Amino acid sequence: MSHLFFDIITQSLPFFPLGLAIYISFQLMNAPDMTLDGSFVTGAGVFAKLVSMGSSPLLSGMAAILAGVGTGTLVSFFQRGQKTTPLLAGILATFMLTSANLIMMGRPNINLLTKKTLVSSAFAVSETRGYLLVGFFVIVLSLVTLLLLKSPLGLRLRAFGDNPSLFARYGFPVESYRCFGFSFSNSLAACSG
Repeated sequence: MSHLFFDIITQSLPFFPLGLAIYISFQLMNAPDMTLDGSFVTGAGVFAKLVSMGSSPLLSGMAAILAGVGTGTLVSFFQRGQKTTPLLAGILATFMLTSANLIMMGRPNINLLTKKTLVSSAFAVSETRGYLLVGFFVIVLSLVTLLLLKSPLGLRLRAFGDNPSLFARYGFPVESYRCFGFSFSNSLAACSG
């Protein structure tokens, strides 16, 4: 029974940043951002494609996170001036990302079992060490996200989600905060992928 709980915890660890991304979009920004589904696959696809081409796993991971930032910027551009609802913008971006991911990867799946990834050397030593390294990455990412959300920037992001029109009346740039919020949440989803 304890082996079952260990498997559940270890397999859910990589999805924790995706849960944070969903929380930021749906709860803090009060916007149903469907783009997170596409960003998850985009992050995984960019990482897998670059690693399979022989790139460094660290650079591939950074490129995957930047792809998530680009995805968030794209969906915030769709919603500029509230001309498109967040739900419709997210659905449009997800459909676009589905095609872009298939074109970028060149095939539906890329096998990374024989390639060096960020945690493959730790898993080569032992499975426990590999999961501890994944857990360390998730904890660091979660602490950075928590510190960001507790900062004045995070509080302004929450104020933007609660009442964007009042937020604009106080002189804050609404579109900049929308872009930052979607870029940050989509980068977390891409990191999870």
